[in-house]
Amino acid sequence: MKSVVVTVVGPNRTGIVNELSMIALQHKANWLESHLANLAGQFAGIVRFEVKDADRLGLVGALENINHSGLEIQIVNAESVPESSASELTLDILGLDHPGIVSDISAVLSECGVSIEEMESGTLSGAMSGEQLFKATARLGLPPGLTIDALNGKLQAIADDIMVDVHLDSPPPGRT
Repeated sequence: MKSVVVTVVGPNRTGIVNELSMIALQHKANWLESHLANLAGQFAGIVRFEVKDADRLGLVGALENINHSGLEIQIVNAESVPESSASELTLDILGLDHPGIVSDISAVLSECGVSIEEMESGTLSGAMSGEQLFKATARLGLPPGLTIDALNGKLQAIADDIMVDVHLDSPPPGRT
């Protein structure tokens, strides 16, 4: 069995997920995991399929034919990646929205060798002030030798400067 990772981007419309799932079914591919979103009217998705070698070329060809519908498709053969032994943490960020928050936080994470495995972010209105707040949650992979306290210290050192609260925590059960 081979893993195939497919990214899909284009104008949002009804039926995109159904179209992808029907192609997968027709080519005997198993839909293993995905992240799908509608951002500002644009559909963005990444899907990992598992497919037998004999059916892979048919699946890839059918997926490439979706390009005519205004969707941009990229297909990559994925190698099996061994499970990481890195510690995982959840990072929560909340503060007044302004340019540079993600840049500043990701610079610290990169400097420490931390991998951002998954991240969701958005803005919301402050309950009391009505000001726009930035909120993000990320699942992080820590490299061997980096302690939670050391990473927390580096993040807290910039938190006041960029006017955000940062909180590190162990991942919820089932997310390790």
